[in-house]
Amino acid sequence: MKKVFLGLTLLVTAACTNPSMERGFESLNKSLTELTESAGVTFAGLNEQMTEITAQLEEISKDVTEYVEVTEANRLANEAAVARMQATLDALNEQVAAMIVQVQEMTVTAEGVSTKQMFIDMIATVQGMHESLQLLLNTSDVDGDGIMYKDDECPQYAGPASNNGCPE
Repeated sequence: MKKVFLGLTLLVTAACTNPSMERGFESLNKSLTELTESAGVTFAGLNEQMTEITAQLEEISKDVTEYVEVTEANRLANEAAVARMQATLDALNEQVAAMIVQVQEMTVTAEGVSTKQMFIDMIATVQGMHESLQLLLNTSDVDGDGIMYKDDECPQYAGPASNNGCPE
């Protein structure tokens, strides 16, 4: 029995050391090594690309954050400009309403004017109203850009002082 077992062991050993099989394993090992190296190069390239993409995303995020901050600052500045414009319009409306009352009173008075001096006094009142309105307009900021009407080259449109109150 020992002889049979020894014979089988030799047969199995000879079969496992088959040169054709060894070449197949060597070829398989070589292919596996090449694949591993190729995958390493590919993963290294992907890692570099991911690093670049991450840096680009950080830049975009920074740009978006700055845009939002500038937009918010512009919104707040616009709200302030609108509030100034509203205050100016309210003041002008009050002045005009007072003038309307004065004109109505003068109309009633004009019907009963009996002397030249009363008529001259009424004209002086109208001129005073005109001067008051002009002064109010010149010292106001109608477009809300922070530049007084008399100094604003574009009083109907808001613009920076660096451009004399005109939009850029």
